Amino acid sequence: MTVDPNGRATVTGDASTDTAGVILTARLTATGALDPSFGPGGDGRVAIPGTNGDAVTCGAAASGGVFTLGVGSSFAQLLQDGTPNENFAPGGVTNIGTPADLGINAVVLPRPHVAVLAGAARTSLYVSRWLLPPSRGAGHALPPKQTP
Repeated sequence: MTVDPNGRATVTGDASTDTAGVILTARLTATGALDPSFGPGGDGRVAIPGTNGDAVTCGAAASGGVFTLGVGSSFAQLLQDGTPNENFAPGGVTNIGTPADLGINAVVLPRPHVAVLAGAARTSLYVSRWLLPPSRGAGHALPPKQTP
């Protein structure tokens, strides 16, 4: 969960539909109502494909109007209006395949275009630094790059 300077809270998690897992994100106004300026349906909610539907871990951070989140082993970015950031990755989401069974617990944005993810995979600690493309701009940027 994050809270922006206007007091709006953005929360994220995952769920299963009949056919796939989705990352669910909602933004609430400072009064606690769903924010109609967020999400494609104008109802304050966004659902994007990306998880197996049984993730028990998540983390999120916001900077410059961009919401960066990790749910299970999925890593995603939404623009300020809830649109998936296509410059981040196709559909706004990428899945981390290695290590297997990754659960992201925290996302930190220490400086522009850098994200640090932390979590666990089985009995091991997972920490990685990702170089992020700009959130807006012409054309499609390269996908996030994990660095040791």
